[in-house]
Amino acid sequence: MAPARSWLLALMLLFLLHGLFFSNWVSRSPEVQDLLRFSTFQMGILATIMTVGAITGTYFGVALVSRLGARNIVRTTYLGLSAAYVILGFSVSAGDVLITSVMVFVIGFTSSVGGLSNNLEGSRLDYLSRRSILPSLHGMFSLGLLLGAGLGALFLSWQVPLAVQFTGMAIFVALGGLVGANGIPRSKGRGIREDMSTSEIRQLPSRAEARNVWREPRTVWIAFIGLSFVLAESAAATWLPIALVDSGMSQADGALGFMFFAIAMTVGRFGGGFVMDVIGRVKTTALIATIACAGIIIVMANEMLQAPYIGAFLWGLGCSLGFPIVVSALSDDQRLAPPRVNALVMTAQVSNLAAGPALGGLGQVFGLFGAFALPLAFLGVAAGASRVTAPLRKSGKELDAAPTGVIDVVQVIAQREVDDIQ
Repeated sequence: MAPARSWLLALMLLFLLHGLFFSNWVSRSPEVQDLLRFSTFQMGILATIMTVGAITGTYFGVALVSRLGARNIVRTTYLGLSAAYVILGFSVSAGDVLITSVMVFVIGFTSSVGGLSNNLEGSRLDYLSRRSILPSLHGMFSLGLLLGAGLGALFLSWQVPLAVQFTGMAIFVALGGLVGANGIPRSKGRGIREDMSTSEIRQLPSRAEARNVWREPRTVWIAFIGLSFVLAESAAATWLPIALVDSGMSQADGALGFMFFAIAMTVGRFGGGFVMDVIGRVKTTALIATIACAGIIIVMANEMLQAPYIGAFLWGLGCSLGFPIVVSALSDDQRLAPPRVNALVMTAQVSNLAAGPALGGLGQVFGLFGAFALPLAFLGVAAGASRVTAPLRKSGKELDAAPTGVIDVVQVIAQREVDDIQ
C-alpha cells in the first residue's frame, strides 16, 4: 500500500481536477447554448444526456473498480474524459448537435466512474483516519470549481475560443490524472482470490447483501439527503449562470456569480471537517441545509433584493458539506460501503436525470428563478431528516476475525453462494 500521505495528496489532486473540469464546462455553458442555438428546455435535455451517461457509469462503476482496481480506473477515465472534451470543444464550435450529444454522454460516463472511484478511495482513507478527511477532499473539488470559474471568466474576457479552452483543459486533466493515479494504492480488486483468508473473504459483501442495501431505511433516507444536496448543487452549477445572464447580467458577471458559489463551497468544505468533528453529523446536516435554503431564497428574490452574489455565496456554503456527510455516513461499515455509496451516487444521478428537463421546463414556464423552488423544497425535507446521519456501530462481520483454514474458507464461500441464490 502506498504511504498514507501520498494517497491523500493523490486524492486531493484528483478531486481538484474533477472540479476544475466541471467548472470549466459550466463557465462556458451560456456560450454552448448560444453556439448550438438551444432553448432553455433543449439545454436541459443536453444536461440530461450527460446524466444518462453518468447513471450508466454509476451502474457499472463498482464492478469496474472491483475488477480493475482504483489506480487503473483513474488512468482510464481521466484519459477518456480528456479525449471526449477535446472533441466536444470542436463539435460545439461547429454547431454539431449529434457529436456534441455523444461526447456529453461519454463525459458523463467517464466522470461518473472516476468520481465513484475517488469517493470510495476517499471513504477508505477517511475511515482509517482519526479526523474527518472527506470534507477536505471535497474541498479540493470545490477549489477546482473556484479555479475553473475564475479561469472561465478570465478566458471569456480575453475572448479565448471555446475549443481552445476545452483542449487546453483536457491536456491538463489528462496529465494530472496520470500523476494522481500513481499515488493510489495498488489493488488486486475486491473479488475472491485463492490466496485470501476466511476473514478477508468475510469482508466482501455478497451479491445478496449488495442488493439489499436498497431495502435499508437508513440508506434510503441518507441517499435522499444526498439527492437533495446534489440537486441544489447541480441546479446552481448548471442554471445559476444562465439565470443571471437571462436577468440582464453579462456572461462574465454570470460566471462571476457562480464563482461566489464556488468560493463558498471551498470555504465550507475546508472548514467543514472541524465543524463535523465538533458538533457531529446530525447538527451539521440540519445547519447547512438551512443555510442553503436561505441562499436559494435570496437568489429567487433577485429582482427585489438585488443581492445575487450574497445568495450564491450562502447557497454554496450550505451545499458544501452535504455530499461529504452522506458518503461518510454510508461508509461507517466498510464492508458495505461500496454498494451503499453506489446506491447514493445512483440516486443522485437519477435525480439529475429528472432535474435537467424539470428545471428547464419549470424555467421555461416560471423563469429559472422560480424553478429554484424545486431544490429549495428538497433541502427543507433533508433538514428534517438529518437524524439518520448519526454514526453506526461497527457490524459484527466487520469486527470478526475468523480462522483461516481451508475448510473454513470453503464453508464461507459456500454460504455466500447460498445467500446469493436466496
